[in-house]
Amino acid sequence: MAKQNATIKAQIALTDDPKRRQNRSGHFNQESYVTPATLEIIQTAGNRQAVNVPITVFANGHDWSTLLPSQHVEVTGRLAKPTPGDLVAAILLVQGPPRVLTPPSLLQTAAGSLRAGLRAAAATLPTDQQGLLPGLVVGDVSRMDPQVSSDLKEAGLSHLNAVSGANLAIVAGAALALSRLIGLPLPARAVFAAVAMLAFAVVARPSPSVLRALLMGLAATIALGTGRAKDGLAALSATVLLLVLFAPELARSYGFALSVAATAGILILAPRWRDRLTSPKAEDDTDNQNNTRHGKPADRDPQGEPGLRGQRAPSADDSLYPDDSLSPDGSLQPKGSLRPDRSLHRNPDLHRDLHRDLDLHRDLHRDLDLHRNLAVQPDHIPRPNPDLQSERALPQSTTEGGSRVPYRLPRWMAEAVAVPVAAQVAVTPILVLMSGQLTPVAVIANLLVAPAVAPATLLGFGAALVAPVWPGGAELLVVPAGYAVGWIIIVARWAVNLPFATLPWPGGLPGLGLLLLAVAIAVPILRRKAWRTVAVTVAGAALVAVLVIRPIVGSWPPKGWLMVMCDVGQGDGLVVAAGPGRGIVVDTGPDPIVMDRCLRRLGVDDVPLLILTHPHADHVNGLPGVLRNRRVGAVVVSPQRTSARAIAHLSATLKRRGIPEWTASPGTRWRFGPSELAVLGPDPAMDEMSGQGEGSAINNSSVVVHVRWQAGSILLSGDLETEAQDDLLRRTAVRADILKTPHHGSNRQSEAFLSAVGARAALISVGADNDYGHPALSTLAVLRRLGASVYRTDQSGDLAIVEREGQMAVVPRGP
Repeated sequence: MAKQNATIKAQIALTDDPKRRQNRSGHFNQESYVTPATLEIIQTAGNRQAVNVPITVFANGHDWSTLLPSQHVEVTGRLAKPTPGDLVAAILLVQGPPRVLTPPSLLQTAAGSLRAGLRAAAATLPTDQQGLLPGLVVGDVSRMDPQVSSDLKEAGLSHLNAVSGANLAIVAGAALALSRLIGLPLPARAVFAAVAMLAFAVVARPSPSVLRALLMGLAATIALGTGRAKDGLAALSATVLLLVLFAPELARSYGFALSVAATAGILILAPRWRDRLTSPKAEDDTDNQNNTRHGKPADRDPQGEPGLRGQRAPSADDSLYPDDSLSPDGSLQPKGSLRPDRSLHRNPDLHRDLHRDLDLHRDLHRDLDLHRNLAVQPDHIPRPNPDLQSERALPQSTTEGGSRVPYRLPRWMAEAVAVPVAAQVAVTPILVLMSGQLTPVAVIANLLVAPAVAPATLLGFGAALVAPVWPGGAELLVVPAGYAVGWIIIVARWAVNLPFATLPWPGGLPGLGLLLLAVAIAVPILRRKAWRTVAVTVAGAALVAVLVIRPIVGSWPPKGWLMVMCDVGQGDGLVVAAGPGRGIVVDTGPDPIVMDRCLRRLGVDDVPLLILTHPHADHVNGLPGVLRNRRVGAVVVSPQRTSARAIAHLSATLKRRGIPEWTASPGTRWRFGPSELAVLGPDPAMDEMSGQGEGSAINNSSVVVHVRWQAGSILLSGDLETEAQDDLLRRTAVRADILKTPHHGSNRQSEAFLSAVGARAALISVGADNDYGHPALSTLAVLRRLGASVYRTDQSGDLAIVEREGQMAVVPRGP
């Protein structure tokens, strides 16, 4: 039925909260929602069929925002085929409002109340923070600022605007600490932690990463309650097998794959790298092998140190946290041959003493290793320096063979470094398959935000619990949580503005193969000390060169820019220079994030005038991006009200913001900085010109502006089609040095109009591989025949107009 795009009446059960999405079709953003659901009953032409398949529902209307998971609704809509690779049977495009059949379950009602309470409390925070806090704590992204979401994604922090296993671990840890504080026995602590994790999973919704973390956490609490050892890798393996067995669609989920890969990286790689950073051992394994071949003793006696009664000597690896078990007091118990008897669980104080003794023994053993090797290698004993009072004054430690090693990192710092690095390394192959890019800045960004995640999570979840009974208390709790998420936002913005925050990389299997080849080459180099020094030196020199040369060679915008056509995809978004930090914006493109970034690149934080040529989504949907953290003096709209609903929507938005709305009138002039603007059309008295295509009447109502500078001029023609072009030509002069080609270069062009403009250059704002066939080959041929050089944003990125030796010139930024 999906292949036939059949229209059906259906009963569906919601499996998650409806999420608002940006609707880029039509005139302005409608209140549009998407939600996963289970299709249960299909009714078509008198037939009623019971089914049970997952679907994705797309619907419009505010009614959907009030629905909760577990509710059953009846809808009418059209089935469509899902995108290849989607884990659903069909897409249902709903027509009209839903008819509610059942209320949500008691559990989901309670969870919905907690989520709503957190949203209400967070509403007292600044706009950026009030969206991120609920997203970080319970996965509620209904108020997430698109720009913040984009910054988090580019900085490698996108896991923070959705609930992950880290959030659940924080809640479980807090539950264990609280239960221990109030004196609960060990089994009761395990139960308390398990209940806290289950409650959190319900409130945060069971996403793949939450399910994975929940099962692993439950396994850990069982181990804690029974006094058994916990093997993190075994728990991960069992969890993956169980989830894939009961939900096979997860096997094709990138989100689940990323969660598992990150966890595996933390379990396998992080402990070794952590101990590498804390261990005094400086020589590589390859160097030790070389020592053995040259007759030097190995670093460690495989039989262990005499006096240990044949037992394997403990090493740094014995305390790796993935393989640690939880002691009765909630601390980590080292895994290895030297494990306390379970009877010690009845005496926590004795166990803690033994644990400290084990740590002391391990340190003594390392010292014995060092002294033994020094004893058999007298030539390598450091000689006293007569210029120094004591060798102990040396700032570096000395190891076997007399080599110098850097000062060891504290354990907490080593873990803080090793965990995000291991997770990023583990997920990078999957990210390459998904997006075809690398994010070198992700490790640094995660290191910087790590201290803020736990406080934000605990305070936010506490606010959610308090909100239903004490809203004022919840508002107090979100204040410090707001500072925490504010820091995360600052780090994300800083990271995305770094040079080469993201690097292009081939996607799919070729990109994965190239990545593995690079790793295969890099690992042997980095394992050898001499080669590693050379590699680090070369990489550091290259980085310094890039940081120094890039601002000089690749600076944007070019000095003295007069206008920039932003690459907003399939749409228009232009910025006319109006003085330092100021710009007149003509149309805003379809995407607020893209438009905001263009303005940020130009350093524009003050928009004295915003001109919206006509109310089509590809020209006005980016309005929130212009309004974000900027002052807008006034908005100019077309005098022809060709779309009453769109104009009403815009007017309401501007009224809420306190921004004046002006109507364009031919003959109106403004001057801002170096730019002089004059309105040429449309004529308010002119009848509506419908044209031939859908939406032609709105296109032909476009505001037309002539912009003049000392060196030349440009005609900004909106989306005028043939009829309006000819009318404008009859009413006024249209001569200009540069033309903003009407309607993205469609085939609806008047050759007489293009000839009368007489432009030496034609700019076309168009999206790559768009579905409209823009620009038309016939239009390109006419422009070139008239002697105009054609510049396109899909090929050259942003396009800047500058003055060069008294003449206008176009400077492309590059794709």
